[in-house]
Amino acid sequence: MYQVVDEQHRGVATIPLLGSFPFDVALEEEEPWNYLVGVTAGLGGHWVLTLEGFFGTRDAALVTLDYRWGRRTP
Repeated sequence: MYQVVDEQHRGVATIPLLGSFPFDVALEEEEPWNYLVGVTAGLGGHWVLTLEGFFGTRDAALVTLDYRWGRRTP
Protein backbone atom coordinates (compact mmCIF):
# COMPACT_ATOMS: atom_id res chain seq x y z
CA MET A 1 0.00 0.00 0.00
CA TYR A 2 1.25 3.48 -0.83
CA GLN A 3 0.26 6.44 1.35
CA VAL A 4 1.40 10.04 1.09
CA VAL A 5 0.74 12.25 4.11
CA ASP A 6 1.63 15.93 4.19
CA GLU A 7 -0.75 17.68 6.58
CA GLN A 8 -0.72 20.68 8.88
CA HIS A 9 -3.29 20.98 11.69
CA ARG A 10 -3.74 24.15 13.73
CA GLY A 11 -6.40 25.16 16.18
CA VAL A 12 -7.43 25.54 19.77
CA ALA A 13 -8.54 22.63 21.96
CA THR A 14 -10.60 23.07 25.11
CA ILE A 15 -10.43 20.55 27.94
CA PRO A 16 -12.89 20.91 30.82
CA LEU A 17 -11.22 22.06 34.07
CA LEU A 18 -7.91 22.68 32.24
CA GLY A 19 -8.97 25.40 29.82
CA SER A 20 -7.98 26.09 26.23
CA PHE A 21 -4.63 25.59 24.55
CA PRO A 22 -3.41 26.11 20.99
CA PHE A 23 -1.92 23.32 18.90
CA ASP A 24 0.09 23.24 15.68
CA VAL A 25 0.94 19.77 14.33
CA ALA A 26 2.74 18.79 11.11
CA LEU A 27 2.22 15.20 9.89
CA GLU A 28 4.44 13.41 7.40
CA GLU A 29 5.05 9.70 6.90
CA GLU A 30 8.52 8.24 7.39
CA GLU A 31 8.06 5.69 4.62
CA PRO A 32 5.24 5.89 2.04
CA TRP A 33 5.18 2.12 1.32
CA ASN A 34 3.70 -0.44 3.73
CA TYR A 35 2.77 -4.12 3.41
CA LEU A 36 -0.87 -5.25 3.45
CA VAL A 37 -2.22 -8.80 3.66
CA GLY A 38 -5.90 -9.68 3.81
CA VAL A 39 -8.61 -12.23 3.23
CA THR A 40 -12.40 -12.09 2.80
CA ALA A 41 -14.63 -15.11 3.43
CA GLY A 42 -18.36 -15.69 3.06
CA LEU A 43 -19.88 -17.34 6.13
CA GLY A 44 -23.22 -18.87 5.25
CA GLY A 45 -25.69 -17.02 3.09
CA HIS A 46 -25.47 -13.50 4.48
CA TRP A 47 -22.34 -13.06 6.62
CA VAL A 48 -18.95 -11.85 5.32
CA LEU A 49 -15.75 -11.78 7.39
CA THR A 50 -12.77 -9.63 6.34
CA LEU A 51 -9.33 -9.76 8.00
CA GLU A 52 -6.49 -7.41 7.05
CA GLY A 53 -3.04 -6.90 8.52
CA PHE A 54 -0.73 -3.97 7.82
CA PHE A 55 2.93 -4.25 8.72
CA GLY A 56 6.16 -2.41 8.04
CA THR A 57 6.61 1.11 9.39
CA ARG A 58 2.85 1.31 10.18
CA ASP A 59 1.40 -1.69 12.04
CA ALA A 60 -2.35 -2.17 12.20
CA ALA A 61 -5.09 -4.80 12.00
CA LEU A 62 -8.62 -4.65 10.67
CA VAL A 63 -11.43 -7.14 11.31
CA THR A 64 -14.94 -6.63 9.95
CA LEU A 65 -18.03 -8.82 10.13
CA ASP A 66 -20.80 -7.76 7.76
CA TYR A 67 -24.37 -8.94 7.36
CA ARG A 68 -25.80 -8.61 3.87
CA TRP A 69 -29.55 -8.84 3.71
CA GLY A 70 -31.74 -9.28 0.70
CA ARG A 71 -32.02 -11.98 -1.86
CA ARG A 72 -28.98 -14.14 -2.33
CA THR A 73 -27.86 -14.81 -5.89
CA PRO A 74 -26.49 -18.27 -6.69
